[in-house]
Amino acid sequence: MDPEKVIQRLLKQTQQGEINWTRVSAESRFPYLTQATNDVVDVVFTAEVNGRNLALYEERYKAYTDEDSFYWTARRCMDVVSPKGEKLWQFPTSAYLNDLLDAAAYKSADVPNILMDLMGD
Repeated sequence: MDPEKVIQRLLKQTQQGEINWTRVSAESRFPYLTQATNDVVDVVFTAEVNGRNLALYEERYKAYTDEDSFYWTARRCMDVVSPKGEKLWQFPTSAYLNDLLDAAAYKSADVPNILMDLMGD
């Protein structure tokens, strides 16, 4: 199956509330993302889908324009991980990962209830 179609399906299921994403610390749960690297990953969203564990995150890294000149940029990634938090496979880059990460953050933060609470309804 095409990984892009899988990501699209995960996005749709997340938006419909069929997948629950949990926000966790990258450092404590997924050390492979933070150890022995200059890249920065703060937060990871995790979900179990059909018996498979997924880790969804934004990775910030230095893009060098010269030996001493760089700027920070980011990419969004999704990995299939073991129950111990070890990376088994990384999905190819996809524009849909941006939307999936935004949807996972929105759902895990319970934004609709936050907005209702702020409105006092």
